[in-house]
Amino acid sequence: MKRINQLIYAAFCCYSMILLLTIAGQAQVANKKHNDPCVQFNLGVMYMKGHGVEKNYKKAQHNLALMYFYGDGVIQNYAKAKELFQESANQGYAPAQYNLGLMYKNGIGINKDIDKAHDLFKMAGEQGHEKAQNQMQR
Repeated sequence: MKRINQLIYAAFCCYSMILLLTIAGQAQVANKKHNDPCVQFNLGVMYMKGHGVEKNYKKAQHNLALMYFYGDGVIQNYAKAKELFQESANQGYAPAQYNLGLMYKNGIGINKDIDKAHDLFKMAGEQGHEKAQNQMQR
């Protein structure tokens, strides 16, 4: 019953957010302010289907990875989050490189690997990702 309620809630959130946030820029602003899983989901759908934005699978994969990482709207699954972060990172998406780097640095759901984390932070940092650049200075 709990899973059904989660799915109903997620569907409701997604439906209402699609109605309210039809422009990707507005959704991105809302996501930065509230880190809302429904907004992340809708952004992923928008990027995947090209609704209001250019198709961008790496952003869609990253948004879905965040949902699995935090367990927002889905059952938390670090292995799935890592897989999706990796796919997005392989396409050169700096936020995914950074988040995957954090997983390796802290050993979250995977074996700790400081060298791998450093490489990922470097790739993201070279693209101007500030948090990754800060990790490189530590």
